[in-house]
Amino acid sequence: PAGDYDIIIAGSESTGPGDAVVATFPAMLDDGEGYTVVANGVLAPGDFEGNPDGRDIAFDLLIATGARSSAASTDGDVEIRVVHGATDAPTVDVLADDGPFVDDAAYRDVTGYLGAPAADVDLDVTPGNDNTTVVASFDVDLGPFADAPLTVLASGFLSPGNENTDAGDDRPVAPFTLIAVAADGTVIDLGASRAQVIHNAPDPGAQVARSEERSTSTSTAPFFRRSMTSRSGAQPRSSISTPAFAPSPSPRALATT
Repeated sequence: PAGDYDIIIAGSESTGPGDAVVATFPAMLDDGEGYTVVANGVLAPGDFEGNPDGRDIAFDLLIATGARSSAASTDGDVEIRVVHGATDAPTVDVLADDGPFVDDAAYRDVTGYLGAPAADVDLDVTPGNDNTTVVASFDVDLGPFADAPLTVLASGFLSPGNENTDAGDDRPVAPFTLIAVAADGTVIDLGASRAQVIHNAPDPGAQVARSEERSTSTSTAPFFRRSMTSRSGAQPRSSISTPAFAPSPSPRALATT
């Protein structure tokens, strides 16, 4: 309901709204409005490379109005809202199939909804003043999101080796990627590789196979003549629930009072 709220961010060990609190943010929600709320930034800005444009990288909530739970039209396009959430990345452009899509997005910027074809699209991230230098490229299948809203976030660190965290902190620092979040909370790492495994070995001794990757969980392959699909570096879609957070080296949780 509409009203004034305290949005409480707490560590993963928190057992309630008053326990292990990292930060509290007041927010006023208007009746009938939709909001995109992104927990972003770092808890200790001095431990990480600063933003090239001088923008504040301290942990914060990016709150934007106009969030859509369904598409505004049924023209077959995907309606994409873009969030620049990579603290050490400069102002960027995003090219879709070599054409302009997002222009001059700086850290903390949240765009309005932009139409994109529901098809395979090549997304190139470039500096805002130099479209010939590609920072990162993503081959994205937008087909499943026709006539649907999608929030795409620039996430992680452009230079993940430049952090100055404590020597004893062995948590991984997330590299730069694009994270797509659907209206139902489904999260997809657009930079993850995708593999389909088909079990076609008839030997009864090969009924179950196990696959292991560094920095990812072990997955169990299907029984004979069945298949599975997984994404390296991303959780299976069915295992992710809302609220959705992009990868971060900082503890995070969300509660409201």
